[in-house]
Amino acid sequence: MDVLKNSSKFADDYLIIIDPVDKNRNLASSISKRAYEYACFQILRFLNMPSTQFFIKKPLSLPDPDLLGPLLPQLAVAEFINDGSIHYTEARDRIYSACEKVRKLLEKENTGEERFGQTLFEVYFEGEVFVAVFYCTYPFIEPSYIRKGPPKSKSSNVQQFCSSHPDAFLKNGFYYAPIEREFQYPIPLITQFFQTSKQVTGLNFTGISHDGTSEVGKRAISLMLSCVLPLYGLI
Repeated sequence: MDVLKNSSKFADDYLIIIDPVDKNRNLASSISKRAYEYACFQILRFLNMPSTQFFIKKPLSLPDPDLLGPLLPQLAVAEFINDGSIHYTEARDRIYSACEKVRKLLEKENTGEERFGQTLFEVYFEGEVFVAVFYCTYPFIEPSYIRKGPPKSKSSNVQQFCSSHPDAFLKNGFYYAPIEREFQYPIPLITQFFQTSKQVTGLNFTGISHDGTSEVGKRAISLMLSCVLPLYGLI
């Protein structure tokens, strides 16, 4: 397994099942870490409470208000309409890829410092309506943060850092500077990304809210509450 993991062909694959006919092909390359963990999670749920009802697919209902209420500030529900110029599978792939970029932006400042903490997302669609639901650990952050700069031994780097940040200060051998944040809440950041990103071409961004503006958006929240958050022990 170590040999396979060190191969550039499989470096980004979480689960590896080699094709018996083609040793260079991973049959499980499309299975993500979360998908694998969710399958294990569901298996354990079934073993704890075996029932034939477990295998009957039920339609998503609207979220439980009592469960949803305390989580609302931490949720952001972005909604889109497929304009018909791309197939739904391409729309799905584009929005997943875009959401992964948004997740990274929500978790970290451009300088690497923490933003809104651990961020999770899920994508759901019905017909032409696509929804991305985000969950952030912190629904609000302070208007500024402290950026760590170079050590005092790096004189040229210190000079450049202090030139860019006149209010820099020295602490424990490193220079630091207060930085004003562009975003204090997740929704403005997500909105800016989807309003300006060309990555979701073919999907028209129709709005964002904490609780979903459409029935599809509300059902997407149910998916987050019933599947994603329990997987991470957040519900």
